[in-house]
Amino acid sequence: MGKNFKSLSNGALNFVKDKISANIQNFENELKINGEQKYLSFTISSLEDPDTSQTKYSVVIKDLTDTKRLEEEAKRNEKLSAMGELASGVAHEIRNPINAIGMIAQRLNKEFNPNENENEYLDITQILRNEVNRINKIITQFLSYAKPIDVNLRPVDIKSYLSEVYKLFEVQAKQKLIVFILQGTESITINLDADLIKQSLMNILQNAFDATKIMARLFLSILD
Repeated sequence: MGKNFKSLSNGALNFVKDKISANIQNFENELKINGEQKYLSFTISSLEDPDTSQTKYSVVIKDLTDTKRLEEEAKRNEKLSAMGELASGVAHEIRNPINAIGMIAQRLNKEFNPNENENEYLDITQILRNEVNRINKIITQFLSYAKPIDVNLRPVDIKSYLSEVYKLFEVQAKQKLIVFILQGTESITINLDADLIKQSLMNILQNAFDATKIMARLFLSILD
């Protein structure tokens, strides 16, 4: 090319001289050339000039960028396939006991009549069934995590919605001496994805419960 080695690609290949000095003949390197990330292979050959007795070098550079991208994509697809098989197996093992719990909750709700606190009993068994359904939906989302989550907006009465969340944490609050308060009595209906919001809300509350080491107050509020 008739150019000084330092001038090639704005000096990005200067490191090749160090490889020559170290007598390294074959190597690969990733570098940025003209703003683009490249993966290159280098093969260095030496030849002694009989006229001058000087050693000259030829450097053959191959662009392996596309090949490396295809290899990485193949590895990524292989990992995703393995994860998919693992997820499917785990989901199957989880769903069996979960579905059994759901069936038991359904029988309790329909076939048994408590002698006292009937409304509370029906509420608890219904919450249990709802949570089983929610876990099944989470498993389904996990299996199809590569796909975007569909947001299912529907009218939800916030008072009953938060009351259900409150009951799920009520016992844990008593065990940890946390004063857990559901405040607000007004029924407000808003459009939201009940499952996704519930999942987020429960994660936030559980984090708060886990972080609480001493007696504290937590509020779950129904706001305008």
